[in-house]
Amino acid sequence: MDGISFVIVTYNSKETIAECLRSILAQEPKPLEVLVVDNASKDGTADFVDSMFPRAMLIRNQNNVGFGAANNTAASVAQGKIIAMVNPDAALDPHWSLEITRTLDAEERCAAVEGKLLLADQPGIVNCAGSSINILGFGCMNHYGESSIAALEAKTVGYASGAAFAIRREVFLGVGGFDESYFLYHDDVELGLRIYEAGWRIRYAPNAIAYHHYKSKLSPAKVQYLERNRWKTLAKHMPIMYFIEFGPLLAMTELGLTFKLASKGLLSSKARAIFDFLHDLPGTLKARRRIRGGGGDLEMPVRLLTADFPAILMDAGSLARAGRDLVRAYHRVFLLGSQATLPHP
Repeated sequence: MDGISFVIVTYNSKETIAECLRSILAQEPKPLEVLVVDNASKDGTADFVDSMFPRAMLIRNQNNVGFGAANNTAASVAQGKIIAMVNPDAALDPHWSLEITRTLDAEERCAAVEGKLLLADQPGIVNCAGSSINILGFGCMNHYGESSIAALEAKTVGYASGAAFAIRREVFLGVGGFDESYFLYHDDVELGLRIYEAGWRIRYAPNAIAYHHYKSKLSPAKVQYLERNRWKTLAKHMPIMYFIEFGPLLAMTELGLTFKLASKGLLSSKARAIFDFLHDLPGTLKARRRIRGGGGDLEMPVRLLTADFPAILMDAGSLARAGRDLVRAYHRVFLLGSQATLPHP
């Protein structure tokens, strides 16, 4: 069917889900359907949605299966040609759908579109205005903390932020959906790489506005998932030459990152991330062999890498500035001369 199927994955999301769903139901054009997948919330989210939003199709998972798996479940039964995946702590401007579909309709090889995320509690400030992948594998929120009038031009981006984006259903299913082994965090970055490897691109639509209740604090669980999954993504997608050329940079920045996390009492989370990465490595390498044996543009992941630096690490003062300068230097030496820009329409 034509139209957009909206998917929201909830886990203890009762505080924000009403605002999210109201914004979706107010979209023009109207959503074809709204699917809410609840990951065994303990705060009554599922019952609240069931009673207050009868138009939403509610899927109750018996366990918390993670962000990717829950989205994949909804995508498998969605009827729309376009699937919009929205976090329960995000609310959409009424014209978000219109701006997203305009971009998809205008560009035949555009698979997915993200809009401009503003901070819900500071709507004049950017949360993310275009997502990129830096040369260390971090997902970067461009223009974070800037005025909402920043980034007014449409552009090609490295991936679409999982907080609010839309994707052609055929592409999402064709590339295999989210990697369910990631459970939480960085799965949007990894999905973006597979989209590009399959010959598609991702765009940023500046007039598709959403408001995000973003939490910038690094919790122990967040660090564990982010770091494990960042390294899973590098091991899964980057060619051998990447690790040869960027090995020294990876080693130096790992030392700096470990020092920063230790200063915040998060060293054990980094250690657990390393253990989890090594535990998952056989499966990751199996996925790597499948990707590299399946054709496609396998050098594209390197060409997507930028000199951006993750905003979430910039509070480390001089250490962060040194890391940022090092990243920029490596990018100039190894990538800038040989790399075209992101593929344009």
